[in-house]
Amino acid sequence: MVGMVNETKVPVGTPVFSRDGVELGTILEVSETHVVIGHQERAELRLPVNDIARISAGRLELRLDATDVRRPPVEAQQGGRGR
Repeated sequence: MVGMVNETKVPVGTPVFSRDGVELGTILEVSETHVVIGHQERAELRLPVNDIARISAGRLELRLDATDVRRPPVEAQQGGRGR
């Protein structure tokens, strides 16, 4: 899958779904090593391309269930203003 992930195969704005069918957001950035997923109610998620199960029908599906997708710490979501 690593060689197949690029902006021509996964355009910015493509919807991203977990293995259990939960929509996690849309693609903000694509590289050969990772994808960045954005969602207006959450911080951006940066995931390795190895977490991608398939790209089909205008959507990207992950190998992970929604509960398995790691979120950044709360402090990072608030811009690092924890102190």
